[in-house]
Amino acid sequence: MPEIEGGKVTVARVPEPPLPTRMTRIEQGAWVVYALVGLLLLVIPLVTHSFGPPDIAAWVLLLATVSITAFWLRTGALRGPEWLKPDDYEQFLKQIQRIPGVDESEPAPPTPIARPADPGRSGGPPPPP
Repeated sequence: MPEIEGGKVTVARVPEPPLPTRMTRIEQGAWVVYALVGLLLLVIPLVTHSFGPPDIAAWVLLLATVSITAFWLRTGALRGPEWLKPDDYEQFLKQIQRIPGVDESEPAPPTPIARPADPGRSGGPPPPP
């Protein structure tokens, strides 16, 4: 709501929303799933009293998945636009909407308004002569 101070109108600045937490719920859920899979990989061989090549392969896959996820989290590769500030988000949108081979400083090409010429019927019998 604008406020008037001595004949001068001042507009209250809208505060920017805070950045999301370091890890989203989806990321936290992924770590919970990894922990549950790791727990199953421990419990099942202990209960069955067998540890073989499938168990080793499962552990290798789990460790590879965890290490890739940790690497992506550390480098920020999993960060989406929700972590960007408004100006950075606008730049992000320009980058993903850019047409290859067109300079950003050039105006966008015009969009055709008229429909293309009718290519003829499709799927029906040919028109009578």
